[in-house]
Amino acid sequence: MPWKPARVGLVTGPGIDRHSSGWALDVFVRVFRYPVSVLDVDSFDDAELGRYDVLVFPDGSARTVGALGKRNAEALRAWTKAGGVVVAIGRGGALLREKDVGLSQATE
Repeated sequence: MPWKPARVGLVTGPGIDRHSSGWALDVFVRVFRYPVSVLDVDSFDDAELGRYDVLVFPDGSARTVGALGKRNAEALRAWTKAGGVVVAIGRGGALLREKDVGLSQATE
């Protein structure tokens, strides 16, 4: 089976730490020379998740990330069940702890 590169989406924007998202973008683009799509937190609700294999949630406001997850819980659950992978950095992990989102059993 031929190797297929993962399609990566990086969530950024208001409520997401600029240093964390900037670091992640720099690592993908400059260090690894790997293409990444930037997804703005304000328009994430309209994102076509099926276009991505991996979503990266950098450090940021737990309130922002948690609210984003709650608004998109059904879509995120379906996306992960179809094989999508969530990578959370720092407080981006708030998405995984949201009981309404249902992506993890973790509590802290």
